[in-house]
Amino acid sequence: MIRMSVFLGGIEESKIPESAPEVRAHSPKMRQGNVEGNKRPWNGVDYAEFPDSAKHTVRKHYSALVQQIDFEVGAIIDALRKKRVARKYLCCTCF
Repeated sequence: MIRMSVFLGGIEESKIPESAPEVRAHSPKMRQGNVEGNKRPWNGVDYAEFPDSAKHTVRKHYSALVQQIDFEVGAIIDALRKKRVARKYLCCTCF
C-alpha cells in the first residue's frame, strides 16, 4: 500500500476548485450539528470558524483520497486479471 502523502504530493493546488460560499441562514441547525459533532473525541476539531484555507486543505485531502482509492481498486483488478479470474468477480466501490 502506498502512503497517503504520495497521493497528496500529486495534487495540483491550482486545480482544486474554490468551495461554495457559506450561507449560514440556510441551514443553522445542520451547521450547528456538524460543529458540535466534530468536537467529539473521535475528531476533536472545532469547526465553528472554518476559513477558506481549512476548506482548501480538506478538499485537497479528499482529492488525494479519491486518487488513492482509484489506485488501490486498480491494483485489485490487476491482481485478478493476472490470476485470470477477473471475470468471476464484481468489484465496486461506493462513497
